[in-house]
Amino acid sequence: MLGDKIKKLREEDGLSQEELARKIKVHKNSIYNWENNNSIPAYEKLKEIADYFTVSIDYLLEEENENNDDKEKLTKALKEYGLDKENLTKALDIIEILKKDTR
Repeated sequence: MLGDKIKKLREEDGLSQEELARKIKVHKNSIYNWENNNSIPAYEKLKEIADYFTVSIDYLLEEENENNDDKEKLTKALKEYGLDKENLTKALDIIEILKKDTR
């Protein structure tokens, strides 16, 4: 969700809610409400958040989960090893099986 992404980006940047609020010129309660999915930022503030963290607005709004993001990174890394499509698919399937076994 949007709030989770804002919080994750803020924490990765080492900012408190108050510090982020100052940077994008909003009250710290706004940051709290956005991160807790109590409200959503206006488009202008959404753009400021995206610009500040150098991400796209689409990234902020997409309903993706960390598994999809991890899978994209893994796929890119495996492609760099020169795997063809068939072996790439097999490698990703094996990794999914291993992940399920560790849960």
